[in-house]
Amino acid sequence: MGRHLEAVETTITAAKNVLDGRHSALLELVRTLARQMDVAGADPSTRLSAAYLSALKDLGRVVASVAPVTGHRGLDELRRGRQTKKVPRQPDGMASRDRQR
Repeated sequence: MGRHLEAVETTITAAKNVLDGRHSALLELVRTLARQMDVAGADPSTRLSAAYLSALKDLGRVVASVAPVTGHRGLDELRRGRQTKKVPRQPDGMASRDRQR
């Protein structure tokens, strides 16, 4: 099993409580495109890449529309903290994190 097919199967397994018979065609399309991406290796055609990305987005929308995203909230909290954190400024107006080390 190649990298893309393995990643797709992992996604499908993680969302098995959301996916049902209505999604059979989409799942088969995503699996087929993943196999083609694996065969193409490091140089897939632009058309194949676009179709694969589109199918992955469709799969992501199906999963997101039914199942709320859980986990990864730690990263979101870090981002919020960084946006609200006051960074002390040096006399020249540059933030200390902007200085070259």
